[in-house]
Amino acid sequence: MWTAVERKSKKLVGFELGTRETKYLRRLLSNISHINANKYASDHWKAYSLIDPKKRLIGKSHTYNVERMNRLLRHYLARFNRKTFCYSKSLNMIFDSVLLFLYRDSISSIHF
Repeated sequence: MWTAVERKSKKLVGFELGTRETKYLRRLLSNISHINANKYASDHWKAYSLIDPKKRLIGKSHTYNVERMNRLLRHYLARFNRKTFCYSKSLNMIFDSVLLFLYRDSISSIHF
């Protein structure tokens, strides 16, 4: 799963299900194109070469928000744990689980 996290709010602003191939990064970038990000933080994975080098920040010191989001997804959604008996046979179930997580995450910041 590819994720896009907004650095200031630490919110998940987009995701794409797929392997670490370039075509899935293209889909993610297309999905978040309305954001007009100034910078993109990534690791050294070759697929990220699609991103303009002037806009790309490389290294763990820049990706901590994404790593935090990955940790939260693994914590709250058992299907993302590395070693588990909980798994999905359907990409639709994974997609819906992430949408429910996003909904929960968005309402948690609302105070009644």
